[in-house]
Amino acid sequence: MQQFTKKEIKLSMLRLLQSKPLDSIKVKNIIDDCSISRNTFYYHYDDIFDVLKEIFNEALEKVIETDASEFTWEDAFKKMAGSVLINKNIIYNIFSSKYFAEIEAYIVNAMGVLIASKIREQCIAENHIISDENITIISTFYKHAVTGTFIEWIQKGMKTDPEEFIKKIGKIFPQNILNSIDLL
Repeated sequence: MQQFTKKEIKLSMLRLLQSKPLDSIKVKNIIDDCSISRNTFYYHYDDIFDVLKEIFNEALEKVIETDASEFTWEDAFKKMAGSVLINKNIIYNIFSSKYFAEIEAYIVNAMGVLIASKIREQCIAENHIISDENITIISTFYKHAVTGTFIEWIQKGMKTDPEEFIKKIGKIFPQNILNSIDLL
């Protein structure tokens, strides 16, 4: 029952984000949409931002769990974005909020975790030895490059279709990571 309630709260959040800015969504909107009590919401989440973080965390976990032999960066970005970030209204309503700085920091850190995880896996699979310091340098550089590009795309009005944008980033990214590993 607990997982069902949490799932409904997250789905409600996404439904509301399709038509309302994040700043305008209140706990009351979610509890009305889900037909749950305020206590039930607060039993599962601290606030609206907590719901959003869990949505992002679940997407990140799916990507990290992808088997190395089946992993591609393009698929990783698509999975992370999922239906959440493929919808321009949701993207705009999340990133135009007062939570922008927290959301940006969260996404930068999440991207760093993903990149470092996949670099380690790739190095193990190829018997390539790389220090933790070098993994940190590479993942730090690329987490800022990817999220910076993504945020600039949003700020410039998302003129490229989200799915096409993610596809392009996914094609640019892998070769650069491989080159970086080989250089260090």
